[in-house]
Amino acid sequence: MALATRQLRAAHWSRFIDAMFLFIWMVFWVVGEVFAIVLVVLMIASALSAALGRPPLLASWVPPTDGSVTVFLFFLLLWLTLWTFAGIAAGSQLLRRLSGEDDIDVSSNGISLTWRAGPIRRTREISRASIHRIRLQSKDDTVVADTDSGTVMISDLGDVEERRALQAWLSSQLGLASEDHAQLREQRPTERDIETQGTEIIVTHPTRSIRAARARVMLFVAVLMSLGWLDALRRGVMNATTGEAVAALATLLVAASSLWFMSARAEWALRQGRMSVRRRVAHWTWRERDFQSSSTIELEHHQDSDGDDRYALVVRDSSQRRVLDRALHDQYELLALGEWLSARTGFPFKR
Repeated sequence: MALATRQLRAAHWSRFIDAMFLFIWMVFWVVGEVFAIVLVVLMIASALSAALGRPPLLASWVPPTDGSVTVFLFFLLLWLTLWTFAGIAAGSQLLRRLSGEDDIDVSSNGISLTWRAGPIRRTREISRASIHRIRLQSKDDTVVADTDSGTVMISDLGDVEERRALQAWLSSQLGLASEDHAQLREQRPTERDIETQGTEIIVTHPTRSIRAARARVMLFVAVLMSLGWLDALRRGVMNATTGEAVAALATLLVAASSLWFMSARAEWALRQGRMSVRRRVAHWTWRERDFQSSSTIELEHHQDSDGDDRYALVVRDSSQRRVLDRALHDQYELLALGEWLSARTGFPFKR
């Protein structure tokens, strides 16, 4: 049961300017999305007709002259995927600019968040024990919670004064130290697999689940591309057209890439006085750099040409330097990760 509740809503007239540009962009997005989907359907129908030898009705719009149509289909599917995710993100932001509401409930167990953007509603619970501190991000004064599992956005609505008041209220309700006096606690790497092998801690990126998902996507694309050259098997390989040969080669490359996505990863091997940064494929290591006890972990900062703050967590010794992770605008997670790595290697952490 909530002990106290606060609500922030989309405010300030400038949000309508943002919404206007987002709306215009969404109009073009809808046109591009519909056109791409229709084209993908026609191309799949064309490729299917080439494989079966019996063109369906839609295939007459895109003549199945040879298997090269599936090569273009691969690039179109890649573009459509990126375009779709961009549209979903822009549409959600448009709704939040116009009618967004954030409900923040505080109880003895922690924080309960409800984010609304028009008909879209998302909720999240944050355990009190996992919260390190409540703060405002330096770039846009978004209220965030630094937790054991990473930085969680609480609200970016309302005006600056409302968000500052929310940050102070949450810190008071949860009995947290102010941002200036909060102790930085080490934080295990997020979105990475961590396992112990003997005396070493192995940190892997990307995780097994992410690698498996990428491999499945590439195999699905390879199946679609195979439609462009299956008919050549029925007619005889020697009778294959140039387009079908290109489609067969591209299919093999895409299928092989699924194996790469499944097995390729970056690893950190940690133990006291040593860190190995390496690249691995299956059981083979094809690049490795060792850092000994004289090494240091450092947080680097620079501003790009747009004035954006960019941070890099690096490990270095007298002869080499390797970037471990990067962040844009917000350095907190890199600081917490640096503390975690320093505790397990004994390397000094220079902020």
